[in-house]
Amino acid sequence: MRIVFLTNQGFNANSTFMYLFSHVANNFDDWWIVSVNNSSPSFKKKIQRYKNKIKLLGIKNLLEIIIFYPFQIMLHKHDYKITNSLIDNLERPQVAIDKKRVIETGRPLNGLHTISAIKKINPDIIIQCGAGILNKKVFSLPKIYTINLHHGIAPLIRGMSSVYWALWEQKKIWIGSTVHIIDKGIDTGKVLAYSHIDCDIKKDKVPNLFKNITIAGTKDMLNVLKRIKNNEPVGMEQIDGERNYRSTFSGLKRLILKVKYFLRNY
Repeated sequence: MRIVFLTNQGFNANSTFMYLFSHVANNFDDWWIVSVNNSSPSFKKKIQRYKNKIKLLGIKNLLEIIIFYPFQIMLHKHDYKITNSLIDNLERPQVAIDKKRVIETGRPLNGLHTISAIKKINPDIIIQCGAGILNKKVFSLPKIYTINLHHGIAPLIRGMSSVYWALWEQKKIWIGSTVHIIDKGIDTGKVLAYSHIDCDIKKDKVPNLFKNITIAGTKDMLNVLKRIKNNEPVGMEQIDGERNYRSTFSGLKRLILKVKYFLRNY
């Protein structure tokens, strides 16, 4: 079974990607990596992005994101560094990355360069690994499925920063992993596996939770891929409950979470 990992440039410095990749590649030897150039978007696209955020979030929430953006970047880098360290210390198979199996493409993610590269490989499965939101021209390319590992319980919590939002809204049921098929929505596709993570919603930090979700989600991903390879049925019912989509987690909210954690534990 041929698998394509669709990701961004610099993937080999991303511990979450490397952990998932090493486990999958250790079990499936026909793998390829397609990495998309993650250079900054044009000024025009940045303006369109902010327009979309205004429609989605409203002016008040967008201003919060803009004003506290320096805190967002600083605290994100802090948590990202700790998360990478925790995942790097996990045991994982040692799989060498053959540069002949790595194809680098330019932007946009859903553009002709990416589509052409994937078509040449002709994969059975695409695993989306942080590349971004895919459109139908891309996620419909594999013979079987395009799959995503979402760090959250979808569709209860969808979108980026699900762990942060779970801690912010004190929703323990949101903390876990979802392996799902990618469709035209965001984290709305058919669910292939769930893993709930036991945690203390008031005391656990994002890096440790993210690490544990990565471990559980990687196991689920492997099990799903093995079932697909063996032509066994896959899929399960989505968890019932209120469906929530959350977008950017602002620097202000990150700072408040840090202060709350400090006050509870020191």
